[in-house]
Amino acid sequence: MAWKVIGPELTNWLRHTLNLVVSGSLLKNETPTKSGKKGKKARKEKTTPLYSACVMKASPVLMPQALVVSAFIMFVCINQGIVVGDRSAHQATINIPQIFYFAFFMGFMLLPLILVSLPDLVRSIFRGYREFIILTILGLVVVHFNTIVHPYLLADNRHYTFYIWKRLYEWYPITRYLLVPVYVTIWFWLWYNMRMEHFVKIYLFGCLCVILIPQKLLEYRYFIIPYFFVRMELQLYEWKHLIPEVTFYLIINCFTLYQFLLNPFVWDHEPYVIQRFMW
Repeated sequence: MAWKVIGPELTNWLRHTLNLVVSGSLLKNETPTKSGKKGKKARKEKTTPLYSACVMKASPVLMPQALVVSAFIMFVCINQGIVVGDRSAHQATINIPQIFYFAFFMGFMLLPLILVSLPDLVRSIFRGYREFIILTILGLVVVHFNTIVHPYLLADNRHYTFYIWKRLYEWYPITRYLLVPVYVTIWFWLWYNMRMEHFVKIYLFGCLCVILIPQKLLEYRYFIIPYFFVRMELQLYEWKHLIPEVTFYLIINCFTLYQFLLNPFVWDHEPYVIQRFMW
């Protein structure tokens, strides 16, 4: 059933990509030659093979990405790893609930838009109630067996995540289970409101998993770039709906800047070092 939905879209996407990379004239293997021409001269008038044409056409698009990848590889070789700072505190792991925390972050940041489309969200959940129930059960299992708490999360009170974890997840452990249907609901909303084909959505979700799941530490800075990618692809019902969204962001940023600038504090073990609140 899933392939019946994704298969045609995958085929169309690949065909469209090939047409973009290779223009119509390059799809021909050879150009017409004058009658009577034989041997080496006739062979020289053949056009470039299809794979070479693809490389030539794709090079301007791929070169910037190749430079970025090359620079990353060079950095990893020189730094002897991808971690900058305390390597013992930033080791790769398998932390699947990071996907849920990202959904919670997206749901909070997009709350004005979700409220506007709430009737459509309810209808989509009823249409896919089987998938909703299955994903909720899988989420409960993941939360029970794979919840990982980084020591920094419980010690660094300069971040929002410290207070959210302390006052929501730690004080009321059952909350981490009660929030699983909320995570699934947000993912349903994102899936039905992103303006892209199913294959591209799955590809984007796979990239998100590669970025977030190996992270042991819960920090919102890991969510910012994926958030921008998702936000740019969301449907916009009406322009007036941007007003509450922008207002919501301004309130959050003003509160954060107020805490950073006007509410410094010190730690007991570092009494002469001023600490400031940040994201």
